[in-house]
Amino acid sequence: MDDKGQPRRHWANPDMWVTCGLGPRNFDNMTDVVREIAGRYDVQGIFANRWAGSGPCYCETCRANFKGAILWESDFTQAALRGAKLVDVQAMYIKLAGADLSDAVLDELFLYQTDLTDTRLNGASLNGTQFFENPVAGLRNMRTSLKPGGIMTMVVWRGIKDNPWLGHAKDIVLQFLPPPGENAQTCGPGPFSMADTGVVTKQLEIAGYRDIQFEQIDAQVFVGKDLDDAAAFQLAIGPAGEVYREAGKLAEQRYDEIANALKSQLAKYQRSNGLMMESSSWKVTARNPS
Repeated sequence: MDDKGQPRRHWANPDMWVTCGLGPRNFDNMTDVVREIAGRYDVQGIFANRWAGSGPCYCETCRANFKGAILWESDFTQAALRGAKLVDVQAMYIKLAGADLSDAVLDELFLYQTDLTDTRLNGASLNGTQFFENPVAGLRNMRTSLKPGGIMTMVVWRGIKDNPWLGHAKDIVLQFLPPPGENAQTCGPGPFSMADTGVVTKQLEIAGYRDIQFEQIDAQVFVGKDLDDAAAFQLAIGPAGEVYREAGKLAEQRYDEIANALKSQLAKYQRSNGLMMESSSWKVTARNPS
């Protein structure tokens, strides 16, 4: 279905209709077909292929599933974008967003270099709540976009000791360079500012949330295709990158020493698909009171 509720003709064959890959035709009817085939015949395997490029769907199933997931009616039409606000604290990402969107869409949007503590904003899809200068204000402002009973979900890093993909590199770099001073240029409170569940629970409660829950998520993350790539990655972002950046000319002078030390330690994380290291996060959910 299109956004007006009308069936769509297939773009390559106008005599055919586009069916929803997420509806009962695929999940219910085709499941029964496969079950019947496998029950009647000694098949070695079943191959299914579906082109996934048919765009947004507005059929009854998709609308119901969308609303069931986030308690919000699905409406991604041009009209729904009117007055929407796209936000990032980095000017670079605002510029990239503007380049990716058509002029017609940009006419309906506002792009802000700010964060969710800004009271001009009444809703958001976000990443990086750990960098809020004022967490309570940002979390409260997020809650205003939720309907009564709606659930906010955010994923934040656990402590630096639980995240060797960032912590190990910082320890190595500090063997060669001094720690950043009080006036260091940072992105805000830092990636681990929401690692403490007690602190975050209190912040959410003050911001008006209820039913606060934490789920630990451990996973490996890709840090580079080879040792050179991984060392460059560590010196570009995160705690190690901050130490390196703030050291200025001293860091440049000792680059070879630092890079070699990093590569020596990172070598044990090499896999066939690149370098993989352990990470740990909290999946935090909280409910807007009804």
